[in-house]
Amino acid sequence: MLFLILLGTFNAHCQALVVSLITGDVDHWCKPPDGFNISATEWKHIAIPMETDGSFSRCRVYERCKPLAKHDTLVDRQGIGAVTLSEESWYNRCFPDQVQDINSTRDAPCEAWDYDVRTAESSAVSTWNMVCDRRLMRVVPVALQSFGSVVALVLVGAFADYISRRTLLLGSAVAMLTCTISTFVAAGYRYYAMARFLAGCSVAVNGVFTYIIPFESMTHAHRPQQVLLLAVIGVALSEVWTVVINPVVIDWHLKQVIYLAPAALILPALCFAPESPRWLVAKGRLDAAEAVMMRAATINNFPLPATACLVQKLKEHLKNNAGCESVYRDDLLDAGSLRCRALVLFVLGFSISFVFNVVAMSVVQYKEFWIPAFTVVITLLAYVLMHYLITGVTLVTVLSVCFVLVGCIQCALSIAGRRHVVQAHQGLAGAF
Repeated sequence: MLFLILLGTFNAHCQALVVSLITGDVDHWCKPPDGFNISATEWKHIAIPMETDGSFSRCRVYERCKPLAKHDTLVDRQGIGAVTLSEESWYNRCFPDQVQDINSTRDAPCEAWDYDVRTAESSAVSTWNMVCDRRLMRVVPVALQSFGSVVALVLVGAFADYISRRTLLLGSAVAMLTCTISTFVAAGYRYYAMARFLAGCSVAVNGVFTYIIPFESMTHAHRPQQVLLLAVIGVALSEVWTVVINPVVIDWHLKQVIYLAPAALILPALCFAPESPRWLVAKGRLDAAEAVMMRAATINNFPLPATACLVQKLKEHLKNNAGCESVYRDDLLDAGSLRCRALVLFVLGFSISFVFNVVAMSVVQYKEFWIPAFTVVITLLAYVLMHYLITGVTLVTVLSVCFVLVGCIQCALSIAGRRHVVQAHQGLAGAF
């Protein structure tokens, strides 16, 4: 059952990173006119302006070399003379005889792009032209996925206690796999963005319930170590998986399938997931709760007589407090401390998600393999340190220190100007 935490964390982390994985940067430049027989190198030297750093512009072209509009080329529909003349006039404009022409260096934004053929197929950027003034198209699927998580958790949370934990876990797993497959076969950008929204809905619900069922089956003493340790292992494995898949130059559709393939393990894992005993007790289904508890006691080598005694005490407690349920519920909902803690958790969750998405969607790319590998090593070391801190220091203290550290690290990363410095510290920030 604890395997659910590891697998759920691994899957949720991969789903959060998949968009940035398949939208990696691809070298691009303004596209020459159709049918114009010229190499990319010659075209860049003739028609593409230079940036201040000495590289060719990715989003600008000399205005004199922009392709003619259709109404400028197709003047005479009875022959090809007008077309040939227009093409010749364009040729003369792009290759002016007088270099001193004041219009020769005037540039304009691109209307179409060419891409580096060595890496074009490995990124969805070239498929949907998500470059230059269309760069925000990369962020939209991530934003929709996050918005879907919020919508799904609000809707499901409203009636989660009325439906069994295992039913919601199974239903969300089926929906997650269906939506994930939909992202594989989505033909257009809009369909893909909508599929990512639905995937975000199902992944969020599935991730929450992969934690709830084991959490409600553990003792208080073992929750921090077992839950956090398995969650950390899941995140670490997903980071390693990302480092392995990211540099592979294959079609981005296939890369997405390979990267998210481990999500298929969630359904077989659910065969070993029992219903939450706490939910069964809360619903008065003590016989079913007793069966689950006895099975768990057998697996964990816990004395069966002690388990039977605990079940008997639960039955007596529920019988003696049968009429006090509504009073307890009202007191719980009116508790000011509960609302305050919920607000604090919301702020913390928002901060963590914001920092994570900023790092994941950073325009800085991993150009060398050692950088992400070094990041993973630093992340694993930070996780090991956190595990020992949790076992020896109070959880609130550890979290407080980690949040202060991640804030300082992110401020330092925002100021840092060197690419290698930024990338080398991303793992440390992500670990905390």
